[in-house]
Amino acid sequence: MEIAALPTKEQMIKQIPKETYEAKMAAIDAKIAVLRTESKALHAKRKEVIDGGKMQGSSMTFRETLNSYVNELRVVNAKKRTLQTSMKSCSE
Repeated sequence: MEIAALPTKEQMIKQIPKETYEAKMAAIDAKIAVLRTESKALHAKRKEVIDGGKMQGSSMTFRETLNSYVNELRVVNAKKRTLQTSMKSCSE
């Protein structure tokens, strides 16, 4: 079994200095941080558009406010139906 020969000096990969490496990595990390903040802002904007933004002076979104009004209306309509059925049963 033969041992492979070592690569020549031209074929060997040179090690870059640690300071240069850290500077390049810091620049890449800064770009990543900027892209992450932009991405999070776009996701938040999309969620705001889909869900509806917060209403002024309230912690609820427009959609949540509408849903609460619809639920209140359902309760009122259910009470109205029960009263109407009891009135019909009394008149018969």
